[in-house]
Amino acid sequence: MLQRFAKPAPAGAGGELTISADVRAVVEGGSLVVLHVGRGILYKANSTGARVWQGLAGNRPRRSIAKDLSLEFGVPQEVVEKDIDEFVADLESNGLLDRRSLAR
Repeated sequence: MLQRFAKPAPAGAGGELTISADVRAVVEGGSLVVLHVGRGILYKANSTGARVWQGLAGNRPRRSIAKDLSLEFGVPQEVVEKDIDEFVADLESNGLLDRRSLAR
């Protein structure tokens, strides 16, 4: 789902996902375009990746996003959840998502 134009950064630890403060994103023509301002690197994702990104940006639970995509595309929800997990890991490893610790 994510087309990289740069090498990935190390992934973060466990916690709540947030969009990196260094990221600017736009969904145009169904595709997602993300700029990591701090690195000056551009990323692009297809329409499915754009839908996942919009769900994450709207604080929707992963399962809710997966359910919608599963129904729309006729794919088992477990398969969609696995794909979303891989996409999220890719976003995180590229510094586009951060994990905020839930411990206070």
